Amino acid sequence: SDSSSSSSSSCTSQTNKIDRTALTSELATSNIDTTGLSDYELLRLRNIKRNEAKLRSLGLFSGITSKAANGNGNDGNKSERVKKAAETRRRNKMLARERVERHDREMEELRRRKYGGDD
Repeated sequence: SDSSSSSSSSCTSQTNKIDRTALTSELATSNIDTTGLSDYELLRLRNIKRNEAKLRSLGLFSGITSKAANGNGNDGNKSERVKKAAETRRRNKMLARERVERHDREMEELRRRKYGGDD
C-alpha cells in the first residue's frame, strides 16, 4: 500500500522531475515568456492557466483579472496610488515641519521664562 501511495504522490524523487520542453511549449501557446523560469515557476504558471480554464468553464472567470492580463497587476489605478502616496508624503512633511516649529516656539518660551527677558 505504501508503494501505491508514493507512485501517485508528486513528492517522490521519481515523479518530481518535469518535462521542461513539454511544459514550456504548453505555456508558449499562451504567449507566456518562460525564459529563465525555474521548474517551480513553470509548474505554477501551468497550474494558473489550468485554474483559469476551469473557472472559465464554470463561468466564474469573467470578473477576475490577473496581473498578466493588464500588464502590471494594479487594476489600472497606479497613477491614483502614486498621487495619493505623494500627497501623503507632502502632508507628513508639512506636519513634521509644524511640529518642529511648535517645539522651537515652546523651547523659546521656556528660555524666556527661565532666564527672563525678551530677547
